[in-house]
This record gives sequence, structure tokens and C-alpha cells, in this order.
Amino acid sequence: MRSRGQARYEAGTLVALAETFSYPDRPVAAVEHAMAAAEVAPRAADPMLLVEGLRWYAAAATRLGEAERAAHILGACEQAEAEMDGGLEPHEEAIREDLVSTLRRALTDAGLQANRSRGRSLGLAAATELMRTPIPVRESA
Repeated sequence: MRSRGQARYEAGTLVALAETFSYPDRPVAAVEHAMAAAEVAPRAADPMLLVEGLRWYAAAATRLGEAERAAHILGACEQAEAEMDGGLEPHEEAIREDLVSTLRRALTDAGLQANRSRGRSLGLAAATELMRTPIPVRESA
């Protein structure tokens, strides 16, 4: 796909890999694929691919201890979806609700709302830049 310049299929595949690696709890691999998708998605002329990649990045980043960053990115995704009238399919809604529940446990209701609100003012370009900030390696206790 890459050698043929098929950015939409390449980005879609990378998003699917980010999702796939999220399920067996391999968040580092999910982050890597979501970041790769974010690099390709702008060439695909399909902003929802970028939103989906960012959403999977947020899910993986949460597992890696980056709940505030994930909530910012989630807020940016929600704002973009609203602006594009990009309704989620039922399984995507369930995935987002699971992410929201996880973030609520990590940040409390007030913290989640505050970080999501900040994220809604970011825009996708700024959310993508936020995603590019390396996730610190956490030492095991």
C-alpha cells in the first residue's frame, strides 16, 4: 500500500493495528501504530482516520500512565467528530465509553471533565503534536 501511494489503506491498516494491539494489552505497540497512522492519515483525505488513530492512541496512553494527555486527546477527537458530524458506530461508542470510564477512575470526574474541555479547544493538529511527545518510561517498583 505504501509503495503504491495508497495512503487511505495504509492509514486504515495502521489504525486497525493500533486497535488490535490494544486488546491483548500491548499499549506500546498500539502507541507506535497510532503514531504511524497519524503521520499517514493527512495524506488520506479522510480526517476520521486521524481521529480514530488518536482515539486508539489515547486508550494506549492511558494504560501507560498518561491519563491527562489521553483525556486532552479524547476531547480533541470529540470536538472534531462533532464538527464533522462524525457519529460513532455502536462498537466505537462502547470503546469510547470504556476509555471514558478508565480515565474517570484515573482522574476523577472533575479531572476528566477539565482535561476533556481543554482538549476540545486543541484541534487535531495540536492533539497530534501532543501525541508526538514521548511517553516517559516508568520504572517498576
